[in-house]
Order: sequence, then structure tokens, then C-alpha cells
Amino acid sequence: MAIAAAGALVVEVLVLGPYIARASGALLHPRWRWLVLAVIAEIASMTTFARLQRQLLAAGGLRVALHRSIALTFASNALSVTLPAGHLVSAGFTFRRLRTWGASTPLVAWTMLASGIISSLALGALGILGATVGVRAHADPITVGGEIVGVLGLAFAIRELVRRPELLVSAGERVLGWANAFLRRPAASGVERVRALVEQLALVRPRPRDWVLGGVFAGLNWIGDLLCLVAACRAVGVTDVGIGLAMTAYVAGMAASSIPLIPGGIGVVDGALIVAFVAGGLGTDEATAAVMLYRLISFALIGAIGWAVLFAARYARGTTAPRRPGG
Repeated sequence: MAIAAAGALVVEVLVLGPYIARASGALLHPRWRWLVLAVIAEIASMTTFARLQRQLLAAGGLRVALHRSIALTFASNALSVTLPAGHLVSAGFTFRRLRTWGASTPLVAWTMLASGIISSLALGALGILGATVGVRAHADPITVGGEIVGVLGLAFAIRELVRRPELLVSAGERVLGWANAFLRRPAASGVERVRALVEQLALVRPRPRDWVLGGVFAGLNWIGDLLCLVAACRAVGVTDVGIGLAMTAYVAGMAASSIPLIPGGIGVVDGALIVAFVAGGLGTDEATAAVMLYRLISFALIGAIGWAVLFAARYARGTTAPRRPGG
């Protein structure tokens, strides 16, 4: 898979090389008002995702300062989009940080799972809206509708598991039994841990207000990122991008980013966005310039901010650590 991803990236560079060279001229002379708006929209998008996770933590009884939640979001995003197996590294980093803030293991697991489900629902709704209004982008509402039905089905299944934790215990014991048999361990090994974890997980009882606010923050997260893409188009002089085409191209790019082949979906996301824009009527040079600027902001700039947060936190811990006698 890694070789295939690298090969696809090389082919994309070779094919788009001439267009990238011509698009670089537009990047050197952007419309600064739109460029600033694109940066603000992307930072706002990251902030609203931080508020989503903060709201879900509050549903489990843990109050986190907003600035700490925002810093964690930027830092975990930097790990996710820049490192090999970044999704796993980012999840582990977020898990450890939330645990140090006092969150229980079930609360962390529930927060990360619920935020993913709510975000998927919000993106699916955005895709349906784009398919509805984006006639000239030739979107397929049946396909997008099928995707969101699948996500809704998953959300319904999670809700049933929360209401009836005994189903989760039964499924967990069955999977654990298969693992124990494969590893030649006693059949009951780990069963008590599973039951204890599910019992603690059942204590998380979000209110309807938590779900509603979570949905709002998730929607604003995607909308902010979408506005960054639209503003990037305007910044390089592309003014004939309708809202339907922008939504359709954006959802296609975000769907491509869910494939964890290479860090940040480099090449995959860019290619999906360019193809969608060209299919919607844009010239290849225009589409390439707009996507390059959008990715410079959403990937490079936001990733750099995240790494700056990581280094700043590490430096702060180093300067506040107690010194040993004679050190």
C-alpha cells in the first residue's frame, strides 16, 4: 500500500507538474483580503473542533479550559497529518493528555468515539446539501445519501449500545474469547476488565443539549474549513466557484483524506479536489492554484502551528521541572 501510494504521488507530480508551475504565479500575487479570510476561517475551524471535544468531556463531568482544548487540537492535528501512522500517534497523544487532565479511560474513549461519529454525520449532511444544490458539479445524491444513511446507522447502533451496555459486554467477551483462544490464554482472561470498562462507560450520560451543541460545533468545524477553500479560490482569482461545486469538491477531498495511506493525504486529497473542480468546469491551472493555496493553509500552516504548540508545551514543562540537588 505504501509503494502504491508513493507511485500515485509520483504520477500526480509528473502529470500536474506543468500546471503547478503555471499556478505558482497566482500564489505569488494573492488577493490579501481573501488570503487573510482563509487563514481566519481555518483557525476558526480548528477552534470549533476543540469546542466539540470539550463539550463531550463536559458531558462526562470533566471541565477543560478552552485554551487547553484548542492547544490539544492543534497539537494532535500536527501529529496526525505529518507523521507516518499519524492517526494512531495522534490518538495515543490525545488519550494520554486527557488522562493527565483527570479524564477516566472510558470518558476518553467515549469522547473520541462520539466526536468522530458526530463529525461524520455533519460531513455527511454537508455532502447531501452539496449534492442538492450542486447540479453543475454532477454530484450523485444517491451515493452521498447512502453514505449518510450508513453513518446514521452507525450512530443508532452506538446509541443502542449506550442504552444497553450488556450488548457491548457480550460482544466484547466474544471477541476476547477468540483472542484468548488464538493466543492460547485462559478463556476468562481479561473478561473482568471488559465488564468494568463497560460499567464505567455506561456512567457517561450526555444530555440532549450536549448532542445538539456537539452537532453545531462539528458543523461549524467543516463549514470553517470549507470557507477556507472558497476564500483560497478567491485569493488566487477564481471567482466562478459556486457553493454547490465547492461543497462537492470539498466532500470529495475530505473523503479521500480518510484513507490513511500517507501523512496528511498528500497527493490524494489534492488530486481529489483538483479532479472535482475540473469536473465542475474550472480550468486545471485555476483548480491547481486554488487547491495549492488551500493546502498550504490547512495542511502546512495549521500543521506548523501545531508543532509550535508541541514544542512550546515541551519547553514549558522543561523550564518548570524541579531541579535535582546539585543540578
